[in-house]
Amino acid sequence: MKTGRTMFLWLGVFFLVVTIIYAVSTHLWASGGAEFAGIMALLLCCFMCWMIAFYFGATYKRLPATPPEDKALGEIHEAEGEYGFFAPYSWWPIGLAFSAAWTVMGLMVGWWMFAIGVGMSLIFIIGWVFEFFHGDYSV
Repeated sequence: MKTGRTMFLWLGVFFLVVTIIYAVSTHLWASGGAEFAGIMALLLCCFMCWMIAFYFGATYKRLPATPPEDKALGEIHEAEGEYGFFAPYSWWPIGLAFSAAWTVMGLMVGWWMFAIGVGMSLIFIIGWVFEFFHGDYSV
C-alpha cells in the first residue's frame, strides 16, 4: 500500500508536468490557442492518480499491521486469506454494462436515448447493490 501510494503520487506529478508542457507547446503552435481536450484529459489523469494515492494512503492507515507487499522480506503466503465476497452468478453487471453503453450512445444519438440509459443504469446499480439484501422491508 505504501509503495503503491508513493508510485501514484509521483505518477500524478508526472502527469501534471506533462500537462504544463503540453499546454505551453500547443499554445505556441496552435493558431486558435491551446487545445483544451488534451489538457483536460491529462489533468484528469493527474487527479485520478492522486485520488488512487489518497485511497491507498487512507487504507494503509486503517490496516492493523504492515501488509506483506510493503515488507522487504515479505512472503506470498503472508497475503493469503479472504479478500471479500464476490457474487458468483450475478447478471446485474451485464445489464449495467449494456445500460452504460446505451447511455454513452445516447450522448451521440439523442438526449431521449441518454435519459433512458440513465434510468436503466440506476435500476441496474440499485439491483446490484441490493442483490444479497434479504432484510426486513417494513419501516
